Amino acid sequence: MNIPHHPGSAALVAGYETDGVVRVPGFLQPDEVAAARAELDRYIREDLPSLPPDARTLEKDDHTVRNLWRLEKYNEFFRALGGRRDILALIAPLVNGDPVLCAVETFNKPARIGSGVPYHQDNAYFCQTPPD
Repeated sequence: MNIPHHPGSAALVAGYETDGVVRVPGFLQPDEVAAARAELDRYIREDLPSLPPDARTLEKDDHTVRNLWRLEKYNEFFRALGGRRDILALIAPLVNGDPVLCAVETFNKPARIGSGVPYHQDNAYFCQTPPD
């Protein structure tokens, strides 16, 4: 769903409550997206090889990165991104309270490419109480 960015707007909250997801075009500026992509590339190339295996999931070729996990633990750039005030202000009305950073992660593949994942609820992994 495309909703103009107005933190706490009724349309944003209604879209999230209906669909479980919202898209906020233009929320990040192009230079911010470019910086995040550059940091991901650098992180995969320079940092990931020395991190524990649970920092990533690889595709069946044992080379291509499918997911990156715990970026907030291993990388200051992504820890700071997850704690940005504008991001927290956007999320707060959606979760009916103060957001708590529990994970910064990536899914590094286009839809319908590579291995599939069965439908699931992420809280099966995060175990948050209450689960909303």
